[in-house]
Amino acid sequence: MNEIPDELKDFYDSIENLNSLNIWNIHRELKVTAKIKGDWEKKIIVERKSLNYNLNKGELVTNVQVTDSQGQITTIGLEKEDIEYLKKRLEFTQNTWLKSRYSHLLWQEIKHHKYAEIAIDNYVATINRIKSEEARELSIILSAILHISKKTKKKIDVAKEVAITLINDLPNWFKPNILNSILENNILSKKELNDIALKLPSWIEDKNPVSYFSNKQKLETGIRLYNLLELPLNELYELLAKNEDLILEQHQEDTDFVKYTTIGTKAKYLRLAGKLEEAEENLKEYNRLKQTVKLGKVSWQLGEKETEMFNSYLNMKSKVILDMPTEGILAFFSINEDILVDPIENQENAKKNIKNSIYSLFSTSVFDINSNFKNLKDSEKIDKEIIQSYTISHGVKCFSLFLKVFVDGILTGKLNYYKIYDFFESQTWYGTKFKRGMTDNEIDQNSNWLTMLAPGICSLP
Repeated sequence: MNEIPDELKDFYDSIENLNSLNIWNIHRELKVTAKIKGDWEKKIIVERKSLNYNLNKGELVTNVQVTDSQGQITTIGLEKEDIEYLKKRLEFTQNTWLKSRYSHLLWQEIKHHKYAEIAIDNYVATINRIKSEEARELSIILSAILHISKKTKKKIDVAKEVAITLINDLPNWFKPNILNSILENNILSKKELNDIALKLPSWIEDKNPVSYFSNKQKLETGIRLYNLLELPLNELYELLAKNEDLILEQHQEDTDFVKYTTIGTKAKYLRLAGKLEEAEENLKEYNRLKQTVKLGKVSWQLGEKETEMFNSYLNMKSKVILDMPTEGILAFFSINEDILVDPIENQENAKKNIKNSIYSLFSTSVFDINSNFKNLKDSEKIDKEIIQSYTISHGVKCFSLFLKVFVDGILTGKLNYYKIYDFFESQTWYGTKFKRGMTDNEIDQNSNWLTMLAPGICSLP
């Protein structure tokens, strides 16, 4: 590498002396560079490009996106000149984290196993200098080691040793993160996985109230491991049921919604554990609590200004429609698709809403007509949001306008039972005749769909 210009030395020094492995902290530690033109400007851009990658299940994925000339989202990757620069930087730097980053990128781009081995060696060296406050980075770096080793079949023994050492030596609360990384890119033998599976129940801290979520994470990850090894799940489900007692100890009132749902969850786990008698006892308690539990209600309505705006819109829109003849009014609601909710747009809006909302971070329980509850999965949360979004959009775009026009139309005499009946009979397929098979008389031989619909509109003046 050519000698670094004086105005960039602080920047390169800050890279070489990075104290953090967290990508956000790394960007904070980088020194600001002076504006520079030419070849060194391109080199600085490559450095910043390489730092804009995040490890995701062992792969380096860029977090920079731009739109092309057609408005389509595209990512910014590495060019040939960038790769040559990274090769030189790899020889120059002494920072193990930078070496792992540069070599991992080079391996992903050109698939040369030499860089895979360099990346693994430097990821391992980097693990040894992780600070306690950045322990979260351990499982992320392990995922990279396992991913590269699995793809290239290089340094398998080194990767295995690191994984087993971490899962044996780290505190119990952190072990599921390591196990998740192992399962995502597994290179361990069945015997090695079995050894982990045998120890897993001992990770549970069933006396500590604050360990509830940690215990649940361990056991749910354990279920993935046991399924992989085709081991019986009874013990893990029994431990999950026992873990619910940590919640019940803190929620003992019969009116408490949390107690009610926890009893139901415990009954489910006991049934899966094969403890049918205990499950039945919990279900009896669950049904008893249906009569005592109290649910809070939250209501929201438009403010005065918003209500006035919405009513102004309805008045303006309905006046235009009510100026039409009766047939025009009814035709408007029969064939105008503009007032309907676009299903594709509704789905996109629902996904965007739930992604941008804190609601997506919480567990969600729903109740059926019999007060039975269900904890929704992420996919079910999205389905619920799609339905809710549709209900709101339909209410705003269609139903409110429909109701406004029909109420005012009835009051002014433009709409009534006879005019609507006549429109349906002459202008729609409701007037199509068919033969009913219940009896063989003149009425049943000359029935049409309108005779079945008519009772529903007979209350109109």
